Amino acid sequence: MTGAPPRRSWWLRRTAIVAALLLATPFLALIAARIVGYAPFHVPSEGMAPTIRKGDRIIALMHGPADLRRGDVIVFTSPSGHTYLQRVAALPGDRIALRGGIVLLDGKPVGQRLERLEEASTPTGTGEVRKLVEQFPGEARPHRIYDSGEARFDDFAEQIVQPNHIFVLGDHRDLSADSRVPAEQMGVGQLPLERVGGKVLFHSWFG
Repeated sequence: MTGAPPRRSWWLRRTAIVAALLLATPFLALIAARIVGYAPFHVPSEGMAPTIRKGDRIIALMHGPADLRRGDVIVFTSPSGHTYLQRVAALPGDRIALRGGIVLLDGKPVGQRLERLEEASTPTGTGEVRKLVEQFPGEARPHRIYDSGEARFDDFAEQIVQPNHIFVLGDHRDLSADSRVPAEQMGVGQLPLERVGGKVLFHSWFG
């Protein structure tokens, strides 16, 4: 005689019900995401292109500055309360500089290679930009950046990142007011860790 099928535990049944609700209703999915610390954001600028483009929507894990690594894309707030996305380029104690658009960390250049030429926004409109591949020390995988030619902040004198601060860069280097630009000039300067809200995980399909 065939025995009765084993009963699934209560948590398996609950998980299946919750999963079905999330798949069926994006609104409920957003509520659930916020409860566990995830938050959606709309991207209004080109400063992180080509990785994240204007109009994209992303999901961030809002856990503050814990476990940051070079290469992480983070969400942070400005003193005026605006929210920005940029990439961690240097950690507390690192020495960072730029020379001809190439990042130097502790005196060593971060390699760049040309992937292809593309049409994209530039400081003067739309034109041809170089799409480069770059990877910071300790970064899990390479990321891509845009370079539109000679620009004001292609050269940046070496700084030591202060304790409890990080140095951030936009992936569209010539359109990003990042840590190369002092806060009094509407940039970021060295970013205090207390202003880091979380880490970008992936693009969102929710509106």
